[in-house]
Amino acid sequence: MKALTCLHPSVPFCYLLTLSLIPTLIPDPALLILSLIFGAILPASLCPRPLGLPSLILPPLLLALLAPLFNRNGSTPILYLASRPLTLEALTYGVFSALTLLSVLMLFRTFSVLMTADRLQCLLSHLSPPAALLLSLSLRLSELLRTQYRRICLAQRSLGRMDEQSLPRTLRSHVRCFSMLVTWAMEKGVIMADSMDARGYGLRRPSVYHPYRFTARDGGMLAMIVLLSLPPILAALCHEIGLTFYPTIVIPPITPLSTLARLSYGALGLLPLLFDRKEESSWT
Repeated sequence: MKALTCLHPSVPFCYLLTLSLIPTLIPDPALLILSLIFGAILPASLCPRPLGLPSLILPPLLLALLAPLFNRNGSTPILYLASRPLTLEALTYGVFSALTLLSVLMLFRTFSVLMTADRLQCLLSHLSPPAALLLSLSLRLSELLRTQYRRICLAQRSLGRMDEQSLPRTLRSHVRCFSMLVTWAMEKGVIMADSMDARGYGLRRPSVYHPYRFTARDGGMLAMIVLLSLPPILAALCHEIGLTFYPTIVIPPITPLSTLARLSYGALGLLPLLFDRKEESSWT
């Protein structure tokens, strides 16, 4: 699955966006299961770190528990809570929405690995160079502020000025460190502004440099993504795929178009793996 790392940033961006939007907009169980599988495989193949499922499961779990309590739609009551019906349709919709959210969160773990700061800046630079510059400065400044705050706290603790014996004293000490951090950030901003002014920023439209070039291989990959995403969209427009939850749960029958839509989405998820195999075969 590491083929996405050597392509133009627009390719993995469109790929992950399409892979997450199709099961989100089309409530189909087969598409949801495939998106969960791809959401587990892609981060594991790109990053050796664990997926961190406990932190990802909490929001979908809360959604699955709370959604049926506030949703009274449906015609099949299971039980009554304080004279409010808990329907089978609302419970099914809550579980389905929770699993969809979990699949999107898992896919966005892949997004955080693939779309680094320089790749995001490359995408934004063509649309708005000031926005790309602002994003680059924000990402750099956030890490600098975090590092500088740790240094300030360590220096204050070394001088014996970090009184953490009680909650009010701890808050007072951290407020003092935060005040020092704000002063440092303002001074850093003035120095950065003077440096940019000395380099002629603002005199004319800035040019942008990035090491990525859009090649025919990237165009072919984008064409495959668009081609494989068309059958699910057409099946959804023809109402041949996707569950209907209200007033009762309706499962559409299996048709050639719905089967083609599910197979196309599966091929879309396996597209980087096929691209890897093609690259390996061309070098052997």
